[in-house]
Formats: sequence, C-alpha cells, structure tokens
Amino acid sequence: MYNETVIDHFKHPRNAGRLDDADGV
Repeated sequence: MYNETVIDHFKHPRNAGRLDDADGV
C-alpha cells in the first residue's frame, strides 16, 4: 500500500533526490 508521499514522488520525478520515504517499497 502506497502512502501519499510515495505516490507524490512517482507523480513528480523532480523529487527523485528525496526518495527516502520510498526506500522500502
């Protein structure tokens, strides 16, 4: 299950440098 923060990263690759929250997916 993805939280809004992870989904936001997928929608906005510009935050690729801040994928700390997605590091468990």
